[in-house]
Amino acid sequence: MEAFLASPCGNILLGVVGNVLTEVLFYMKDKGYEALKGQEPLKPHLDTTVTPILQKAVAAVARSAQVDDEQQRQRLQMFLASPEVEAIVRQIYASKLLPEQHVHSESIRAEFSTLLLRYLNNSQQNSGNFAFTDDLFDSLFQSCEQALQVAINRGVLVAHEAKSVARFHMLRDELAAIQRNINFLTGQQEPNIQAILEFEQKYRQQIPTRHGYITPPNFDTARKFHIDRLYVCTSFISASRIQDERPQNCKIDDFCSVIYRVVLLGNPGGGKSTFTDKLCNDLATRYAEKLLAGRQLLPFM
Repeated sequence: MEAFLASPCGNILLGVVGNVLTEVLFYMKDKGYEALKGQEPLKPHLDTTVTPILQKAVAAVARSAQVDDEQQRQRLQMFLASPEVEAIVRQIYASKLLPEQHVHSESIRAEFSTLLLRYLNNSQQNSGNFAFTDDLFDSLFQSCEQALQVAINRGVLVAHEAKSVARFHMLRDELAAIQRNINFLTGQQEPNIQAILEFEQKYRQQIPTRHGYITPPNFDTARKFHIDRLYVCTSFISASRIQDERPQNCKIDDFCSVIYRVVLLGNPGGGKSTFTDKLCNDLATRYAEKLLAGRQLLPFM
């Protein structure tokens, strides 16, 4: 058990802390973006600062965890790598960047613990058997604090930069989700995590059939072609609300990596719907690559 926790889980937690910080930095100013392009690499500094915290926590979990069988061990690992844990880490960063929101860490802790119990198929009544959840959460919380401090010390992130309207709303929305998630997880009808994951997998497998093909206009026959054979990448121009600021061309990878809530405008026949089909197909078939804003997301057209 100790070997299992010491390597996979520690690496997963380190990856989540670093990857989500990277995602948050995309919403900061140019200097943060340049750091992500490799001009000011943060990863070695994060590894040095965060790894000792996670190693200590993982060792504590290995001593106290009562994860009885291989199936539960796999569920624990799956939980730590899940989009839900990434969302919790984003909430931790948001609470640090927007302290005036008065979000108590115990609310995020409750969300984390309840989710973990659901993944391990245990009820709230048996939570005493999984006291190591506090160790895991404390390590996540402390690691996020340290990672954020590293970014600030490196000059990549200044907390007050989060005050711009768009970034403020993005971070505030992360915090607003906490209570809704807790209410959902602790409601009278407790969610079946396994059933949700099975539905998600089946739905994702069906998306390419619906959105992965193009039928070009033809007088004789309607032939379908795979979208990757015909699709020509769309060009994007960012619209600015600042007067006299020149619009900037945006490549599709950059567009997908930074969008949060976006309105895509274009002339009729300009490719908006086809781009949406392409995006849906890519998000489903390349799910693990986190193409959209660094998140694993399922598209709904």
